[in-house]
Amino acid sequence: MMPPPAPRPRSRRSLVIAAAVAAALAFAGCASTAPPGTATSTPSASTAQPSPTPTPTPEHTIAFGGDCSAVLSDDDLAAIVGVETRPREYVGTADVGLRTLGGIECAWQAAEDIGYLADGIYSLIVVVLPTASVSADLRAEASTAACIRIYDGATCTLGADVGGVWVAAQVDQFGDEPPTALLQSTLDTASAHVPGAIAPVALPATGPWWSLGATCEELGERLGLADFLGEGYVTGWWEGDPTLAWTYRVVRDAGATASCHWNPNYGSAAGDAAVYGLTSLTLSPGAGWDQERVLSRGQRVELPGGQSAAVDEEVAVGADGVNVASVSAGQRSGGDPTELLSRVFEVMDGMR
Repeated sequence: MMPPPAPRPRSRRSLVIAAAVAAALAFAGCASTAPPGTATSTPSASTAQPSPTPTPTPEHTIAFGGDCSAVLSDDDLAAIVGVETRPREYVGTADVGLRTLGGIECAWQAAEDIGYLADGIYSLIVVVLPTASVSADLRAEASTAACIRIYDGATCTLGADVGGVWVAAQVDQFGDEPPTALLQSTLDTASAHVPGAIAPVALPATGPWWSLGATCEELGERLGLADFLGEGYVTGWWEGDPTLAWTYRVVRDAGATASCHWNPNYGSAAGDAAVYGLTSLTLSPGAGWDQERVLSRGQRVELPGGQSAAVDEEVAVGADGVNVASVSAGQRSGGDPTELLSRVFEVMDGMR
């Protein structure tokens, strides 16, 4: 999953981050020196107590080592869908929050440019992450195959716990009824690979991670969005709501991502004169460990606050070594997304 991308065209569902963060535990004994002439005693063997051994912090690891071909092989895919497939590539910061949790999201589509994996199904997805990172409500929701409509399609999910690892099979499709047999086959096949695979371990929340307590309305005010979208701008998605997706809600509820979307009030004088178009913001607390990957697309720049960033047309991604943020200024807006991105770091740092 993934934090949701900007709205997709209705004809297809398009897909729209890193220094490592680790906690080291060290301990040292401190010998006391008695004042001159003061007798010291040595504890007897019967009274001496051993020092407790600190529990090491688990190392952050990505499920399956981040290798989607280990989740489902080509032979697995052929047996499940019966057509030639290819990986569906993700763009931007869509999966960084999930990776911070130790998770992986793998997706495949038909090898043909325009084709289906099955009747009305255009993507097959497997999500793997620690079961502890999935709330009880969302585990219960995914335990039975069900679909959620987003835009002009639906995402259907079926998941299960496999020894502390949560595996979810998903499809993107046009219909509303879940393809239960295909989901179950995908879930069973991927789950069979879990025992011998690298287990997911979430990155411990240490250091100055951003807080995600503010609403999108509050963030819009703090960011001064009227400067970019005009007075009377609208908060929310203009068509569908990707934040309803199961995987997004998992990562959001775990505190690893948050997304907001705003629109100019088109038809008003202020809206028609807006600098930005349909504007999206994705916040990824603690994702600085992954910043080299998420900054690998576009032209590298430095923000006024010293953060590293990369700009790819209307999208700008920034990282400060701890947190990651992505801003989309909207297609054909002509606005510089780094102007808002700079404000994002200033505002979010002030809200810690």
